Amino acid sequence: MGILVRYECGKDSVEGIGPSKFMLTCNGSYFYNCPSSKFRGLFFPVFKDNHDWTLFKTIDSINIDGMKKIIHHMDRIEVVCEKGTLAFSFENNTLIIDCDYSGNLIFTLDMREIYDYDDKGRIYSVKTEKGLVKVEYKKFWDSMLESMNYTKNLFIKTGAKVDILSSWRLQPYSEDAKRKSDPSSLFVYDAFRLTLAGKERILISENQEEKRYERKKIPKKTDLAYQLSLKSLYDLYVERENRGFYAGLPWFFQFWTRDEAISMKALLIEKEYDLVRDLLLKRLDMMVDGKVPNRFPLSNLSTADGTGFVFLRLHELYAMIAEKKEQYLSRPQLDGIRAKLKWVIESHKELLEKNGPLETWMDTSFRDDTREGYRIEIQALWLRMLRFYNELAKDLGQKPDYAFEADVKRKVKETFFHEGKLKDGSADDTVRPNIFLAYYIYPDLLEKSEWEHVFDDALPKLWLDWGGLATIDRSSQLFLGEYTGEDNKSYHRGDSWYFINNLAAVSLIRQNKAKYLNHIMKIIEASEKDLLWQGIIGRNSEISCANYQAASASLMQLWSSATLIELKWEYKKG
Repeated sequence: MGILVRYECGKDSVEGIGPSKFMLTCNGSYFYNCPSSKFRGLFFPVFKDNHDWTLFKTIDSINIDGMKKIIHHMDRIEVVCEKGTLAFSFENNTLIIDCDYSGNLIFTLDMREIYDYDDKGRIYSVKTEKGLVKVEYKKFWDSMLESMNYTKNLFIKTGAKVDILSSWRLQPYSEDAKRKSDPSSLFVYDAFRLTLAGKERILISENQEEKRYERKKIPKKTDLAYQLSLKSLYDLYVERENRGFYAGLPWFFQFWTRDEAISMKALLIEKEYDLVRDLLLKRLDMMVDGKVPNRFPLSNLSTADGTGFVFLRLHELYAMIAEKKEQYLSRPQLDGIRAKLKWVIESHKELLEKNGPLETWMDTSFRDDTREGYRIEIQALWLRMLRFYNELAKDLGQKPDYAFEADVKRKVKETFFHEGKLKDGSADDTVRPNIFLAYYIYPDLLEKSEWEHVFDDALPKLWLDWGGLATIDRSSQLFLGEYTGEDNKSYHRGDSWYFINNLAAVSLIRQNKAKYLNHIMKIIEASEKDLLWQGIIGRNSEISCANYQAASASLMQLWSSATLIELKWEYKKG
């Protein structure tokens, strides 16, 4: 059941029925107002070192009775209730609630690391003094021996009347139960109640010392969806012990190389050349055995495409700065990029590039569907790296190797392209939307007329009438039309990903905008509907199930935001 939602951006405003969920972020922290998820509440990052961190939860919920309307003011979310208004903002790592409200607010706590579900040895102490509520939380591994694990504090500045509640209860989370995400109920702590009578400001932070953080100023845009997507993109930026972009919230709070690199095109469009250069070169610095790691903090899962997408965006940066190369990329940096490319090239033993199981962006398994082997978008990235190497070598006055690129191109085409169809894998002709990625990355693989045959063959098999693409041919035995949650059965075997939908539309625009206009417009409309009226208000979701449009999985996803920006830009340009 929805709620009245209004977006106010400058003089423009749009109103409709949307969800009651909203999320605010600040430099790696987030506050998520959600009816029933264990990922709701107030979280702060905890850095163990430059490349290892997690999130720490503090508040589970602040009860808001009688919500009637939500007004989205970009950096401020105003909640209109029966008893007044509450305006939420997040600045300098402090959650701010500006109240014009007469009634009670109950603060429920659930202080723990995000994936620590142990319910033993948890001790809260709530103390008040004039204008301040101090929460001290102690976690013991063994409460009988009192071998202390850690102590955390939370500070709430308020002039309101405070009543200590100190009551434990079991909180069920229906959304997690639906997603098959265990546990789907946890013990939470009703800590205190604030009684408000009119205007009041509440400040909530993990530290009494104010930490300054300069939030990126979002330029005003005439396109609301573009502006909101740009805000979501920057809201996932973190600049602390390390810097980069979270892949998504609430649970993708890591820097995923692939996701981040794909999302850099939106920043190139916004002429953020310095930031793109710095982040991509930083990822190259972390290369091991000719590959960048899959993510930071590190994981055991390898990536076959992260390295290629890093070089793809560096290639685009190189092209976009054109006559100003020396302003943004020094000769030593260019030599370093070429050396890393050479390292990648010399690590190859054959013309085609082989990936291991679960190393592509389709990185979940069901019925042995791992995409191990030779995959089409991986070959496109390999060709794009060779193209970039040749251009750099030529510009730097060194010998290129054009023949090698031509040999690879010929091998890829003869292996993957047959009778107007482009195979997803060298030994797998299952239709998947990766063919659109291949076009997007390396359009020179096929002739224009050949690409049109490929698209005309694939679109009817993947197309969803609400405006998306399934991740596998709808006639496949692996296809699942409903989102199945954390078991991942449908994740890459049916679920429709907004980032791939957006990039497919970009490919359709570049190939033949007039012919494919209906598909392009329906994809744009579906992505905008998700952003404005589904999931979290003003945020771009990760996926939808195939059978009907519904926001699912991570509801604030980096590359969904970035690729919608790119799609809107490409549509206007093309």
